[in-house]
Amino acid sequence: MRNWIRGSVFAVWLFGVSGVVWGQGMPKMPGRGDDFFNLGPTGAAGTPLDAKQAEEAGAGRAPAIRVDRVDEKTPAAGHLRKGDVILTAGGRPFPKREDPVHLFSRAVEAAEASRTGILKLTVLRGGRPQKVAFKMRRTGPHSRTCPSRCKKCKAAAMAGLKYLADHQSGDGSFECFTGGINGKVAVTTVAGLAFLASGSVPGQGPFGKPIEKAVGYVMRNAGKESVFKSRMTGKGNMSQVNWNVGYAPWLLAEAYKTTGNPALLEKIKELCAAIVKNQETSGGWGHGPGGPNALNYVELEIVSNFCLTSLGAAQRLGVEVPKEPVDRAIEWIVATSAGDGGVGYSTRPGQQGFGDAGRTAGAIIAFHTLKLDRHPFFGKMKSYFRRNMDKLIGGHVSPCMHLLSGAMAAKMEGRQTWKAYMNTFRDEFMAARCPDGSFSARPTKESQQLHHNTDRGLGPAWITAHYTLVLLWNDSKLRIIGK
Repeated sequence: MRNWIRGSVFAVWLFGVSGVVWGQGMPKMPGRGDDFFNLGPTGAAGTPLDAKQAEEAGAGRAPAIRVDRVDEKTPAAGHLRKGDVILTAGGRPFPKREDPVHLFSRAVEAAEASRTGILKLTVLRGGRPQKVAFKMRRTGPHSRTCPSRCKKCKAAAMAGLKYLADHQSGDGSFECFTGGINGKVAVTTVAGLAFLASGSVPGQGPFGKPIEKAVGYVMRNAGKESVFKSRMTGKGNMSQVNWNVGYAPWLLAEAYKTTGNPALLEKIKELCAAIVKNQETSGGWGHGPGGPNALNYVELEIVSNFCLTSLGAAQRLGVEVPKEPVDRAIEWIVATSAGDGGVGYSTRPGQQGFGDAGRTAGAIIAFHTLKLDRHPFFGKMKSYFRRNMDKLIGGHVSPCMHLLSGAMAAKMEGRQTWKAYMNTFRDEFMAARCPDGSFSARPTKESQQLHHNTDRGLGPAWITAHYTLVLLWNDSKLRIIGK
């Protein structure tokens, strides 16, 4: 697994870091440092403690949550303090076999649905248990039909859309702390899709103007990139442009479907030509064309999913897509697997055969968009995804990407798989809510081992766009991607 681990370390810089020369005096990288668990829209964040850790903290032998941060001007401000250990939430202790963060989030939701809106906690402070209570904004309960047509989930999504609209730059992009143009095109694409999924269209609806601005930015910048240099090895291909060209057609295809603007279709054709040109001889795609990167590997499968889905979207708009590159790409994806339907990192030794639910979900969407549902490997991928769907939250590098791909694949699978997906992850999305309408990333074993959370490194717009789009997915108004 040595090559896979080396690839993991490099992939922390998902889209590269624009304008940074690595070496002595290297600035602090976004996403490094504190990696706490968000505690819903309370404004607090902390660390779950298992029974042993809780006992060491003097909090008894049941799991607990240590408070590590309380933001100002939030519901928890003035009530919770850094260093508090939360023993109970809503009158309930934390059972050993359940995620304390999810249970805390359910207590928050119960308070939001109550007549008073009061969240009651017991905390250990100064060695003594104390009662703490504060008021949450009342938002009501989930609909009985949740995950379908749920007013509470939609309200959380609309708050996310408002946050995105309020934080869109004048040029139409969204702040992305890493990646320069590549990162900004990617996050702007996902944010634009979220706006479109809500039912607004360019120039019309509550988010019509943000859509226009997002599409304009992607039109002007897709295909460009900010190349950064590396002193890690002194050599290697540092192009990251395939993230850019792989993402952009998703938004442009949806915008073209609603407007019929021929300029959008021409840009899609241009980007698809770049995707085909940038394909490696193996059939896969890397961060960018030009040979091995600084850690001497080329392809990574998740980029192939984006590129193929873009080709499929173009094809559905009537663009002629050459068959040979698609066939080679499909063969390459199949070859990454150990044969069980789980899509691997690449076909290289140490990377081949390690299936992953998020990569598999992305490949399902690519096959489906290309109308390859009858391919023999398609059924294997669906089966693997259903068996491993619960592992999406620990997805390699960016769980946000994996959770969105998982939502798309689950919805495509049908009502039961979609319901299972939301039942598995609804607590996660609710716990990720912040008081300002944005969403926060969850730490993973990988992010804690590497001391870097890639989703946080990309920024709140990246996280918020993904989670908002997931919450809108059941009733999404998108007409090409994932349909």
